[in-house]
Order: sequence, then C-alpha cells, then structure tokens
Amino acid sequence: MVEWVAAALLISVACFIAATSYTVEAAEPALVKGMSWSFYTSSCPKLESIVKKRLQQVFKKDIGQAAGLLRLHFHDCFVQGCDGSVLLSGSAGGPSEEQGAPPNLSLRQEAFRIIEDLRARVHKQCGRVVSCSDILAVAARDSVALVYTYIFFTRPQPCSNLIRYDNLNRYPRRVLTDTTLDEVGIIRPLQ
Repeated sequence: MVEWVAAALLISVACFIAATSYTVEAAEPALVKGMSWSFYTSSCPKLESIVKKRLQQVFKKDIGQAAGLLRLHFHDCFVQGCDGSVLLSGSAGGPSEEQGAPPNLSLRQEAFRIIEDLRARVHKQCGRVVSCSDILAVAARDSVALVYTYIFFTRPQPCSNLIRYDNLNRYPRRVLTDTTLDEVGIIRPLQ
C-alpha cells in the first residue's frame, strides 16, 4: 500500500511538472535551422504570459473553449501548414473561402473571438511582431496544458478521464472493490 501511494505521488509530481513547465528555455537547440525556441523572447517577452493569463480567465467561464482552440489550430495546420489562413475574414466581412469550407463550418465562433482578443492584447503590448498563426499555436498549446492541469489536479481521484471519474462517483467504492463478488454481484448494483 505504501509503495502504491509513493508511486502515485511520484507520478502526480511528474505530471504536474510536465504540465506546468511547458515554457521552453532559450538554451534548447532549434529543431530546424533558422527556427528558435526563443524567437519572441526579445521582441515580445510577455507573449506567453498574456496568452496564458487570458486563457485562464476564459476557461473559468467555459473550459470547453480549449477544445475549440485546439480544433481551430488543427484545421489551420491540416493541409498547407500553419499559416493562419483559417483566421482570415472574407470580403465584405463574410466568411473566407477557407472558413466556408465544409470541414471548417463547425469551428467554434467563440474560438475565433478568443484568438482575435488575444491578437489585440498581444499587439497592444508588443506591436505587430507576433503572427496570428503563432498566437493560435501558443493558445492551442496552452489550452491543452491548462486543461490537463485543471482536470488532473482539481479532482479528488487521480483519474483524468471524465467519464470514468463520473462513474466512480456514481457507484459505491465498496461494491467495485469487494473481491468476494462474482460477475452478477458486481453488475447488479450498477444497473
């Protein structure tokens, strides 16, 4: 039992460190020549803190927006690479050709508004040095990290699967852990 608790504590600490330390240090080498982990360190040093702080506020109201931001990033990067084209408005304020494409019709409109709000905040602080596609990429990354931290560390059980977590709360623990029960004895209380 003590080993299980120690292992669970060690895993929890490792996950916490992984989830909260997603800011990459400038000392790490670039993955591709000409690219840099610290590209915005001098031109917009507050980029990551602006995005993270705003997303924390957004997720307090609606944590589901994290999925919308991640999906928006996926749809932007899917075919031709991450260029921010899914964010562009069409002529006369209508949807662009990319926004009007069938796979993109179900993208959350609130996700577009969140990115526009982040863009305005970043440009106010740093000028127009950060691209919209980079703002979207940082927002998608932070969405995953923030939501993972929320789900994993705000629940009383070390279970990050929402459905499984809800099921654990619905059924008495003693029924599920009674080793003397046969299949019928386990299933009957769950029905």
